[in-house]
Amino acid sequence: MADKVREIIECRTWQLRHPVGPDALPFLGWRKSMTDEEWVDLNAADDETWYSRVEHDFGMAVRPIN
Repeated sequence: MADKVREIIECRTWQLRHPVGPDALPFLGWRKSMTDEEWVDLNAADDETWYSRVEHDFGMAVRPIN
């Protein structure tokens, strides 16, 4: 993370997002695939709806382990 912060500072870019980590680009692509209204609705949904959507779209278990 520190390397990315340094890179951002040194390159003086106006770029809004700077992906870090293996899941950053897929997540940003997922967000880009939705309208703003869909994104807001998804994040206002109940936990079951949100987890089901993420599990479906990414094909992985994301629910917290109790």
